[in-house]
Amino acid sequence: LIYHDIIIFVAQAQCFFLDIIAFMDYIKIVQPCLTSGWSSWVLLPGNLRWMGFFTMDLKVCNTFHKAGMPV
Repeated sequence: LIYHDIIIFVAQAQCFFLDIIAFMDYIKIVQPCLTSGWSSWVLLPGNLRWMGFFTMDLKVCNTFHKAGMPV
């Protein structure tokens, strides 16, 4: 392998690893907030470690905001 191929391989491995970590955070932290039936009048505290997400769907935006996900 040449140096360029090694760099691309490492970058793809890092991307895959970060995807796995994000999915594990979602399953462990966000999904229980979405399925636990929390009160819609009380917002959960946000996690400053998360970057957030973009959406054009107002219902999805409202649901994740109430679960403490930065939108």
